[in-house]
Amino acid sequence: MQDIGAIHDLQRLAPGLTIHRSPEWRAVDEHEYDVRSAALAGKDGAAGHYLSLDRQGDVARSLHMDSGRYGPAWTEWAGDLTADPPGAAEITGQPASASRLETFARCPFRFFLGHLIKVEPAEKPEDMLVLTPDRRGRLVHAVLEKYLRLRMDGPDDGEPAERDAKMRQALAEVKSHWEAEELIGHPAMWELEYGVLERDLMGFVDVEREIEERLSLTPADAEMSFGYEGKETPVKVGLADGAEISFRGYIDRVDRDADGMVYVFDYKTGKPDSYKAVAGDIVDGGRHLQLALYAQAALARYPDATDARAAYWFVFEDKKQFVPPPEEFSLSDAAGALQDVVGTVAAGIAAGQFPLRPGKPRGREGSFENCGYCPYDAVCPSNRARAQMWDVHSRDPRLAGYVAMAEGEGEKP
Repeated sequence: MQDIGAIHDLQRLAPGLTIHRSPEWRAVDEHEYDVRSAALAGKDGAAGHYLSLDRQGDVARSLHMDSGRYGPAWTEWAGDLTADPPGAAEITGQPASASRLETFARCPFRFFLGHLIKVEPAEKPEDMLVLTPDRRGRLVHAVLEKYLRLRMDGPDDGEPAERDAKMRQALAEVKSHWEAEELIGHPAMWELEYGVLERDLMGFVDVEREIEERLSLTPADAEMSFGYEGKETPVKVGLADGAEISFRGYIDRVDRDADGMVYVFDYKTGKPDSYKAVAGDIVDGGRHLQLALYAQAALARYPDATDARAAYWFVFEDKKQFVPPPEEFSLSDAAGALQDVVGTVAAGIAAGQFPLRPGKPRGREGSFENCGYCPYDAVCPSNRARAQMWDVHSRDPRLAGYVAMAEGEGEKP
């Protein structure tokens, strides 16, 4: 490999000297250097380079992988496993979570990495110092569950002082547990984070009271589970071929109104921007399945209920914001949409179709909506290559059903 130190010495001694560096000098090891050298071969191309003459050698196989991954054709290196598909058992076995299928709907290649071959995301040491969005969400859910159980287990006359006291008790108990388990990050950062959370969750109590009065709601359950350990009935979605997909999950909150209707709420601690499409498509092209599943699970748990309503409740950004407004939720429409997307996702998984789909561009960052928080972002091609790959691969007629579901269009011309 080229001596990088020598190059820097030359530039220091001769500032006007122009040094043409080949891409090989950035190689991290000897193997990568050899692969790049062969890839940049002259008129005979990589196939004629002496390093790649051994077709079963490491260099030749690496070149084959690169051409299959970054080339114009959709190959096994870019998620085309149709020659040896996993089959329906991958999705029709044990009850699945909504998030498992939502991952496929957003980006099948991410599903392949995380759920099929189970690649472990790289750890970020800096995350140990702060309350990451994931841990923050789990903390808020734990507090709201504890608070709701305190309300359901004891007298609750709706007095502001009484509910405030129960929220403070829930906060204190969860705070103590998290500190004991060392889940809080750096103590100084934790004090700042906790102060903000405490303020926001105390504000949630006032909004909750107003909503309960407007809709005549009474809490019925917190973290209601379904489909686990063979003891609870899963939600089953029938497919066109007669097969069924079973689902399991936890419902953050279930309320009943004066007429016996069940209301399902799924708490969200982030911004509502990525949920706006739910107002027009309750399953958002497969990206948000929870409400359609949870409403069915709640009706099964409360057979005397007259109907079900469901909404995502954004507890921080705008504590009164629901998507969709619960009174606009239609269980029959949601069940039909759920069946359609689950059928499309199940067919794609069974057939071995796992293309990389970046989604829409994200602002000025040069990234995409499906890549910003993806734990496998570093192992995928460059942002520009991702867009080009999806533009080509999405035209494959085998992906027409998935493209229609994910982007609202059929096969691309």
